[in-house]
Amino acid sequence: MTTLTLRGAALLVLAGLTLTACGGNTSSASSAAATPSAPAADGGTYADVNALQKAYISAGGNCADGKYWGYVAFANGTIECDSDTMIDVFDDTAAILKYQAQDRAQGYGATMLQGSNWLIRTNTDELPGLKVKLGGKIVSYTSKG
Repeated sequence: MTTLTLRGAALLVLAGLTLTACGGNTSSASSAAATPSAPAADGGTYADVNALQKAYISAGGNCADGKYWGYVAFANGTIECDSDTMIDVFDDTAAILKYQAQDRAQGYGATMLQGSNWLIRTNTDELPGLKVKLGGKIVSYTSKG
């Protein structure tokens, strides 16, 4: 009976070590999963302008007190963050291209950060840093006319 008890105790110790090892691996895997990865090269998409606003703020932009404009010129949602910054979410890239064509036709030029379905129009010196954090591409055009 003593031998059986010692064997049982040895099995319990081994089982405990196995569980501890598995627990350690699980927590390190969770830590690795929580590490942010690089943004999508095309900037990915946002479900709505509020999601873009949160991402913009997380990337260092100032937009906590932004004014929601609603649906503006092909955009599904626009927020004016300040006098120099507007952020927009569109259905898709085709809607962005329509917006940009209209902008140019009306005599405007612009430089902005463009994702798959979004734009950030702000000071041009901020765009490279935002691009690193959010992805997308910096787009610049001059007015027609």
